[in-house]
Amino acid sequence: LPITDKLVAFYSMQEQAGSPRHSIAHGRAALPLHEAYLNLSKASSATPLINASGSSITRVADGIFGPYSAQFAAGQVLVAPRSESPQLHIGGRSAALSLFAWVKKERHVPTSEKQVSMEFIAGVWSESRGLRQFGMFLDLQKGKLSHLIDFEISGVGGPTPGHRWCITRAIGTRAVLPGVWNCLTLTYDGQAIR
Repeated sequence: LPITDKLVAFYSMQEQAGSPRHSIAHGRAALPLHEAYLNLSKASSATPLINASGSSITRVADGIFGPYSAQFAAGQVLVAPRSESPQLHIGGRSAALSLFAWVKKERHVPTSEKQVSMEFIAGVWSESRGLRQFGMFLDLQKGKLSHLIDFEISGVGGPTPGHRWCITRAIGTRAVLPGVWNCLTLTYDGQAIR
């Protein structure tokens, strides 16, 4: 793949279920992402458990950058430990990044209020350990904000000072459609999210 000199990682999601996902960016480190399971009943205080029961992410024959893609179930996440993937962890006043993700959203009708919540798409974000950096979310489930992409940045590792949540965010204007591939993108230049 042709890349710019600033590309840090590119994940094609071609690996088998149960295997770490590795960046295939030419000339860059592999930056492994490990399968993990997050107990959603304790999401506010839970730590993702790497290689735990229920963490194996299904590989399906429907891909963009190869024949396969990863299909996540509730509670399944990929974790980038700082010790193995320091390039994915950004911080400081001059932090800047662009993030692209191809997503094929399933049609999902919540059967209970517990199932109505936003979905984490990509980023380095941990609610329970005060390690919020950047995160791409989908389906805020708040009226007109449903089915929209939400990108949040935290310069302090947690909520914006004086607020309950991180309020440094941008919300898309076009709905992410179910059943088709959507390219979700964002850029943060250290000042504004676009």
